[in-house]
Amino acid sequence: MQLPRHLAAVVFDMDGLLIDSARAYTEALVNVAKQLGYNIPDSAQWVGLMGFELKKRLIENFGAQFPLELYYKQVNEYFNERMEQGAPLKEGSIELLDFLKSIQLPCAVATSASRETAFHHLSKTNIISYFQVVITRDDVAKSKPHPDVYLEAANRLGVEASECLALEDSYHGIRAAHAAGMMPIMVPDTLPATPEMHEKCITIAESLHAVKNHLLQVSAP
Repeated sequence: MQLPRHLAAVVFDMDGLLIDSARAYTEALVNVAKQLGYNIPDSAQWVGLMGFELKKRLIENFGAQFPLELYYKQVNEYFNERMEQGAPLKEGSIELLDFLKSIQLPCAVATSASRETAFHHLSKTNIISYFQVVITRDDVAKSKPHPDVYLEAANRLGVEASECLALEDSYHGIRAAHAAGMMPIMVPDTLPATPEMHEKCITIAESLHAVKNHLLQVSAP
């Protein structure tokens, strides 16, 4: 793999990319809705939705009468209970982070999770020290698929967004990174790579191990 531009930093998504939490979160969205009497038929289309974008989708699908406050409360309770049982890192996370640290390439997290949730998960999995910057939905006006979190991550790292590699697992995340002008790589988790994803990404990697191997080739003299 050849990068189209100089590489100045790597920006990571969190859920489903570094931490194996996307399935638990999507399960929470679906099951809590069902408990409240609402049906989410195509859960794949809800992966990566949080904050404003989740609210918009809920209202579009179920109307203004949907009990948003109760839903959010129960989703958080359901998800946190699942995560307390163990939030394993995705395979290859530590190896990739150690490699990037060894070549002194700055790293950031850009996530649609809240600041509290992001710091809890990154701390509990003992990887927060790898990142110079953590950007959450609380730090920007609009979450993914808007580019705000990625643009803010580049800004705080002090690098051009166009010189950042963005690692993502969701469609919304890839759209956000692409809109920010970054070099997206999709590492599919619960969603397969579609033609749109192939078009927006510089490559599709089957795992974080594969991402590391790609970067080893790029960094080799």
